[in-house]
Amino acid sequence: MAQKNIGNMIVKHISNPKNWTKKKMAALGVAVASALVANQFAGKSNASGDKAAAKKGQTYAAKVIKVADGDTATVTDTHGAKHTLRFAYIDAPEKAQAHGIASKNALEKLIHGKQVEVYVTDVDRYSREVAVVKLQGLDVNYEQVKNGNAWHYQTYAKKSQPSGDYSRYAAALAAAEKNRVGLWSGKKPQAPWDYRAQLRAQGGNTEE
Repeated sequence: MAQKNIGNMIVKHISNPKNWTKKKMAALGVAVASALVANQFAGKSNASGDKAAAKKGQTYAAKVIKVADGDTATVTDTHGAKHTLRFAYIDAPEKAQAHGIASKNALEKLIHGKQVEVYVTDVDRYSREVAVVKLQGLDVNYEQVKNGNAWHYQTYAKKSQPSGDYSRYAAALAAAEKNRVGLWSGKKPQAPWDYRAQLRAQGGNTEE
């Protein structure tokens, strides 16, 4: 029962003492108790598990609760709100591609269930926070590139990534390819942006 209706009932009965029968008093008590319980659970729902979106330039601490693929994860911040992250400056193979599952597993092994620092560089069209994620100072985005689990997404990185970091990521990509690490151990690995473009041309719809 809505709080407004309960309030109206109380006012009505106070203004007319003849209305205070035992039966109506019992009904009013049940209604008040039900409303209090409902409000208590509603408060818990709002305090925990709601999705949130941090602003560009914001840094916050969080715990990784889910890894979707090699460059996407879900975290909860210190207030219990959930954030979907798209790792900045990199692009991992889609799960249907060669090394896609291996890339996801590598990221999961590195950060799942752990406390990380999230720096939001942007918010994309899917309302995901594009972010650099650090684990005790370790640049997780960079690690994915270095270990052959993702490409350096240079088309986007050259527009916004700090020059020093851009050079570092580019060097890591070149070294992984040269040493045939991770996805580079396969023959002519297809870049995920080309794979997605191919799917779209066939009528599919994929997120980056």
